[in-house]
Amino acid sequence: MENSTTYRCPGCKVEFNVEDIAGKDTCPVCGRPFFESGLGMGAPPLLGDRKPAKTPQWVYWGIAVVMFGMTYLSHSLDREVKKTTNPSPVREKTLGDALETGSICRTMGGHFFSLTENGLAQLYRMHAQGDKVALYKAMDLHGNGILAPGKEVYIDESGWSVIRIRPRGQTAVFWTVREAVDCK
Repeated sequence: MENSTTYRCPGCKVEFNVEDIAGKDTCPVCGRPFFESGLGMGAPPLLGDRKPAKTPQWVYWGIAVVMFGMTYLSHSLDREVKKTTNPSPVREKTLGDALETGSICRTMGGHFFSLTENGLAQLYRMHAQGDKVALYKAMDLHGNGILAPGKEVYIDESGWSVIRIRPRGQTAVFWTVREAVDCK
């Protein structure tokens, strides 16, 4: 049966061909009137002619209020966290003293390097997330890679967790993590 020529009884939910029930006021299976008034005015409505139910407007308003509340709460929590954290520029020394600029060191190998500090952070973030496809795409970009072991480098700039190095005999500088070099 096609949707455009069938009618479903509201009582027993049996579908009938419209031509088979033409002129009848009640369902031949359950006896319930096809129309609530029972008068059989006109042909029964076709299944394909039903209009979709409208979602009440209050549902949309409720969703909007919940979303607004969640956004407000997350922003207010962010402000509270920023208030409670210490904005002091003095950082805790987690890896000992900063490496001295100009020191000659050797690379340990196996660590990422990048032309920019943000690029280095992005490489480690992708690695931590396990997104190998994005990591390999980023590695193909100019200036990103993995350090080879035993190469001599100069410390160009040093922080507590990241350093900028310059390989001996080259002018380019790269960012990497402190653990990537041995300055003994």
